[in-house]
Formats: sequence, structure tokens, C-alpha cells
Amino acid sequence: MSSAEVDQLNFETSSIFVLLWNLCRAHLPLEVIGDVDKFLNRENMVRMGSDMKRGMVGADENSTWPITFHEIEMPPPSGVAALNYCHAGHTEQQPYKYAFSWTTGYIGGLEKGGLFYISNFGICISLASNTLIVWQPKHVHGTSLQDRQVDNDPDFSQAGFAIVTSSQLPRVWHNHERAAEEIYGHKSDEDDST
Repeated sequence: MSSAEVDQLNFETSSIFVLLWNLCRAHLPLEVIGDVDKFLNRENMVRMGSDMKRGMVGADENSTWPITFHEIEMPPPSGVAALNYCHAGHTEQQPYKYAFSWTTGYIGGLEKGGLFYISNFGICISLASNTLIVWQPKHVHGTSLQDRQVDNDPDFSQAGFAIVTSSQLPRVWHNHERAAEEIYGHKSDEDDST
């Protein structure tokens, strides 16, 4: 991919996470959002999408319907996109308490599997398009097996995005900051391209 294609893909992907994060901020309890805010403020890491022009997301000269967002918050520094995600019960460590998963598309039913489980509490979540799941990764969670006949099964598909952060990311970020300060004589920040 050319650097222009990579930049466009990064912009489009970051835009999705900006939308997800701001929907979470608007609709979830302060306890949930406040925990992530404490992490972001404590670690002072560059957030995903921080190179976007603040106040403008998804709007450029080629847009048919440019959309302007005001007072947006950039999301935490990492996340994942998934298609037909499947994983046995497991736990994860991350530097804040909650994880956020947004199922953006789903084709299938209970019999096709891919259901999300939070085993510590005996919770089974049947997925649907435009579903948000918030859980604590320290609790055992996973999915049921998927009944897919072929890779491109027209009767089953699930797609989505999750805001999750490795517990190692703050250490790596701070090592990067120290190295940048030694090499360039200053710390990295949101407005620095080095």
C-alpha cells in the first residue's frame, strides 16, 4: 500500500474508534468512563486519532455529506477490528477496568453460534448488529463456536470493533518518550510527528 492509502485507512479506522468512544462517553455511566479517563490522564499517552483535525471527523473535500463534530474526545490509544472473532474462555490484563466491544454487523442466529459469554457471572449475550458490550477483561470471557460452512458463509458473519489496551502499552509508550527525549531533546506529544 502507498503511504497515502495507509494514511487514508488509518484515518477511516480511527474515525470509527472516535465515533465508538464518543457514543460510549454519551451513554455509559460515569464510573465506567471515569476509570478510562483516569488511565488516560495518568499515562498522558497519545490517543488514537490524535493527528486528526479536532472538531472534524469524516469530513474532507471529497465527502458528499461532510459531518462536523464539536467537543469530541479522542479514544484510548489502542483497539482492534474483528471479523468472525472466536476465542475460548480467557482473561486479559489491561491498565483500566473495562473493555468496550461494538458489533457493527451480524448475520445469523443463536444456532449459528458466536455468542459472547462472561463466564464469571453466567452471562450469555446474543449478538445483533449495533450491539455494545462493556465488560471487565479480568473476568473469564469468550465466544461460543461458530457454525460456518465455508470461509464466506452467507448465513453467518459478525464484524465489530473493540477498545482494549495491553497492560504493556504504558511501559512501551514511556520508553518511547524517554528515547525521543534522549535523541531529539524533547518528549513526544500529540502535535509532534517524530
